[in-house]
Amino acid sequence: MSGRPAVSGQVLPDIDDFLAQVDALVLATNDKATLTGELLRIVLAATGGAGAQVWLNEPEHVPQLAREAFLSEPGTLAAGSHRDAVLAAVEQAAQVRAPKIVLPASSNAPANPSASNGQAGDFNRSLFYWMIAPLARAGESYGALVLWLEAEFPPRAIERVAELLESFAVLSVPWFEQQRLKQLRQDAVYWTTACNFFERLHAETTLEDVAFSAANGMRSLLGCDRIWVLLRKGRSSKVLAASGVHQPDHRSNQLRSLRRLAGALTAASLPLNWTRGSATGELAPSVRKLTNAYLDEAHLAELVAVPLMRPPTANRTSVCLGMLFVEWFTLPPEDAPRRDVTPLASQLAVALQNAQDWRLAPVAAALRNWRRTATNWWWWRPLSILGAVAAIIAALLWIPADFTVEAHGELQPAVRRHVFASDDGTIQRLLVKTGDEVAPNQLLVELRNLELEQEMQRLTGEWDTAQRRITSIEATRLDFESAPDRSTSQRLQMTAELEELRVTQASLTKQRQLLERRQKQLALHSELGGRVLTWDIEALLNGRPVRRGQQILTVAYLQGPWILELQIPDARSNDVLVARSGQTKPLAVDFTLATDPGNRHSGQLTKVALSTESKGGETGAAVLGEVKFDRDEIRDLRVGARVTAKIHCGRRSLGYVWLIDAWRAVQRWVLF
Repeated sequence: MSGRPAVSGQVLPDIDDFLAQVDALVLATNDKATLTGELLRIVLAATGGAGAQVWLNEPEHVPQLAREAFLSEPGTLAAGSHRDAVLAAVEQAAQVRAPKIVLPASSNAPANPSASNGQAGDFNRSLFYWMIAPLARAGESYGALVLWLEAEFPPRAIERVAELLESFAVLSVPWFEQQRLKQLRQDAVYWTTACNFFERLHAETTLEDVAFSAANGMRSLLGCDRIWVLLRKGRSSKVLAASGVHQPDHRSNQLRSLRRLAGALTAASLPLNWTRGSATGELAPSVRKLTNAYLDEAHLAELVAVPLMRPPTANRTSVCLGMLFVEWFTLPPEDAPRRDVTPLASQLAVALQNAQDWRLAPVAAALRNWRRTATNWWWWRPLSILGAVAAIIAALLWIPADFTVEAHGELQPAVRRHVFASDDGTIQRLLVKTGDEVAPNQLLVELRNLELEQEMQRLTGEWDTAQRRITSIEATRLDFESAPDRSTSQRLQMTAELEELRVTQASLTKQRQLLERRQKQLALHSELGGRVLTWDIEALLNGRPVRRGQQILTVAYLQGPWILELQIPDARSNDVLVARSGQTKPLAVDFTLATDPGNRHSGQLTKVALSTESKGGETGAAVLGEVKFDRDEIRDLRVGARVTAKIHCGRRSLGYVWLIDAWRAVQRWVLF
């Protein structure tokens, strides 16, 4: 049925109004729960039915009850006890893609004579008519609307109610088509991103790089919180990589529990799906015990473990290489798309197998040739050993390799200023808050120095006292002028005292000017326009005493260029300085952000400090460096974001790249 059918007679008033409500509902809502709930309300109000249901073909095109609404308790009981029969009727209506009326088994009311599918089926043992209108168009079925009518409903009105229900179904189909189209677009974007990820994954040649790329790249694809990649190693498992973690702590209880669980699952090639609130009783006792132990350590909301099965070939069978663990700390929303982990795990297994083959192929061939030769000629054994050692030494000395120095740091705006206290005092007024935009020379903080105010009052009092004494002496001198009998010595004494007071008053005036200048400096202004970065300054500074030179606020211009402030380990700083002195161009730097470890960015090392600073903690002594980069390459610039960088220091011999750290450790701890 297409368009709006003509409804003969009147079942209920304002049919057009109900149809308009469905039109508006389809256009206005994006939420499935809201749509189904409002649609059932309109259907019941328009038809006078006892209840209604919405069945949707999800997942895998199997009808599932999405929502139901009944006006009375008996109707609800009937719906629950006859759900399988309703499902069978819905599937029949979906096959023919036509409305269906199922008569109540105990009713003698005649079915619609014009409806070829109207029959009193034995499977309907309820006391209600079932009217089913498929949600379908252009050969695509999305589900069905089911209306429950009481057996006493007038037979002559059943056909009109069926037409009205079909109208509601036809008007609702565009919403499901838009949702299906939206889902298909999301799937297309997802698989395009997944294919690009697979290309990068298969381009890696070492097990560690494959695992690291998979752990960080698959996290964004699956929308999970953490991914572990474990490789089978004998009867146990080895953690190759974890998302967001550069080096997992292998001594922690959590990783020990994870390795034991992975070993048990790998041995049996068993998958695992667990959600908070679900039981683990269906698992084998040993696996259940290890699963509960790991869940107690990890505090997860959902856990999916998939075995990494090596694809079978003509020469070898399928073997479990390891396990892929996907974890969520909080349950994702119900409407969030859930992606299947299995296809990603199969691609990861292929990449891991290729990396193993790449690493072992030349070694295995050399070992096979050496064994064959050693069996035929015994005297080749020492020569083979010497040749192998000589080849290894020559390779270490002559094969060039990229030499990089790893450093850690922070992401910071290039233009920022720290506001320092100009004098000792107390924070009297805070005129800005964290995150406020400020203009150049804007007043930020006002300080109050009680000692400075007391000193100003003292100087003012002394200046006033001197002024009154000067006024008194000048008045006395006038009296002396009118009394010539006064002695000359008294006049000279008064003149000398007057000059002394004027000199004192001038000194007090200069001191007051200095104090006034210091008081003006208690008002702290911003040197540049930007944003206040200091966190929670009201709780941190309001009414607090500060010392002269103490840092109070930080203002940064976030729209300008950004830099990386690196802390180059002191033990590796000389390599950077030597490489930098031998090139005219800045050294290239690759880095990843802790907030986005799946993407790699590039920049240039523009500045390196000549002195070493002790930072404490894990970094220890370090040399500061500055890296410039294109800010447009990073979508989410966050002040203080942790950075892991690799500084390219040219090419050195393979032995130098691999063994320099070990040689320096020997020099420091053994030879020194």
